Amino acid sequence: MAVDIAELLQLSVDERLEIVERVWESLASSGQTIPVPDWHLEELDRREEMQQRNPVAMLSWEEVKQRLREHHD
Repeated sequence: MAVDIAELLQLSVDERLEIVERVWESLASSGQTIPVPDWHLEELDRREEMQQRNPVAMLSWEEVKQRLREHHD
């Protein structure tokens, strides 16, 4: 199946985001392993190292959600 990129780029942002979401959902539900780029793994290692060096500087997921709610209310 050929996709005309120029035609896709003419769609609205909302339409393009919907396409991206559908493609991602199809990948996630395919059961196939999605490759992880090396730079993602390196970034995860870097963040883990930062957290181990200074655990108080990091926020829990609950704290992050609370801050987001406060910011958007």
